[in-house]
Amino acid sequence: MTAREKIPASNGTPVDVAIGGGNSSNVPRSGEATSNVVQRDVASWDESSEPSSDLETKDALTLSDNDIVIAVMGVTGSGKSSFISSLTNGKAAVGHSLESCTSEVGIYNYLHKGNQKVHLIDTPGFDDTHRSDTDVLKDIAFFMTTIYSKKVKLAGMLYLHRITDVRMQGSALKNVHMFKELCGEGSLSTVVLATTMWNVLGQSRLSHEAAVERENELVQNDNFWGYMAKKGSSVVRHLGDTESAQNIISILVDKKESIVLDLQRQMVDEKQTLDQTAAGRFVQQELLEARKRYERDLLDYQQSMEHALKEKDAEMIASIASQQREHEAKAARAIASERGLQISLEKLVQEKDKQYASLIENVERDKATRTQQLQAKAAEIQSFQQNLRTLQDTLDRKDATYRRDMARMREEQKTRSSEEAGRLEKMILERELYWAKQQMQLESQIARERQVRELKERELEDEEQSGGSNDFVSFLKFLFG
Repeated sequence: MTAREKIPASNGTPVDVAIGGGNSSNVPRSGEATSNVVQRDVASWDESSEPSSDLETKDALTLSDNDIVIAVMGVTGSGKSSFISSLTNGKAAVGHSLESCTSEVGIYNYLHKGNQKVHLIDTPGFDDTHRSDTDVLKDIAFFMTTIYSKKVKLAGMLYLHRITDVRMQGSALKNVHMFKELCGEGSLSTVVLATTMWNVLGQSRLSHEAAVERENELVQNDNFWGYMAKKGSSVVRHLGDTESAQNIISILVDKKESIVLDLQRQMVDEKQTLDQTAAGRFVQQELLEARKRYERDLLDYQQSMEHALKEKDAEMIASIASQQREHEAKAARAIASERGLQISLEKLVQEKDKQYASLIENVERDKATRTQQLQAKAAEIQSFQQNLRTLQDTLDRKDATYRRDMARMREEQKTRSSEEAGRLEKMILERELYWAKQQMQLESQIARERQVRELKERELEDEEQSGGSNDFVSFLKFLFG
């Protein structure tokens, strides 16, 4: 099986890449990522520590039976990226994401409380202005059924919602309903519903009280979160910091459970087509209602057009014609979306296979290029390190020569007459001043070199973090190989 999406390159620009084949059962497991590649101090430099050696990449699978996989959902702007970034040192801001247009499925991993590897799956919301709900559902269905087929178990689902939203309506309400259908009643006990943006409310007592009222409405109204809460879903607040995010993840980690989504079971086990699943039926109903609205609007436009033609109102005719074309296009897209739901898992895989032909190959190429760039930077840092050693050796050597000369001149001074001793004292003072000036220049040069080296080291660390870990490619190979 192969799939293809877009992944940001090292400069942040999305690069078209593909997920390719292979036998996942033959992929070995690897250990943890290596530490920073650069020594911090001239005195502590170890010749055996070569920066380039730590930049070698491994394609081995790092997903073990003890790893935790959690899917994160919510509308655009609900704080998913901020939540994930707070746990992964900002990785989500640049992204290990599989991008398709403006929608993405992202894979991020980190060590939870230092020893438990957690993979966070960032899923797109059903509020994309550039893609239909059918396309978004296909992406989610493809990913979720793939991990289920590969025996990867979800430890839980996390849904985020802005507490700053005055009302639950529109896309937010649609996302909640879709989330329920994706999960199914049997999975709700391993769901965490988290409100976000508490940290932006400010110190106003009234704004906080209003937020608490909205939170209570979410929990009490079965049309919102009430039904899920009654079925065992946890309702929490995300306060915007890393500790709060870790505590939320701990709820699912500590349960030590795994879930099977209704969408996974229906498509993989029961062989249902996407439109037959609960999530598919929900989208289908939304599309049917939208299509009916468009058709009613088209009838209204037709009547308005007849009136405008009788009145010979050219401006009105042009305006109505434009709106008519727009609604006809919307109605056509709704029909196409309905048809798009009528797809089996096998056809879905084939569709993705045609749509995305070479993900792993391009990811590997981008990774190789990035590795070369990092190795070049590491070599540059090593050159700075060598310059520092040379400067330090020069300083030490000149300082040793100066001290020997001073000791010799002082001993010689003792054997000379008063007049000659005075001349020697003058020479000693001149030599001390000359050396003090030289020493200051060398120390200043060393300090500048060290500052540049440390800056290069920080740049290298930032690029290593922004590029993400090798687990991303390994995870993709495992899932889609």
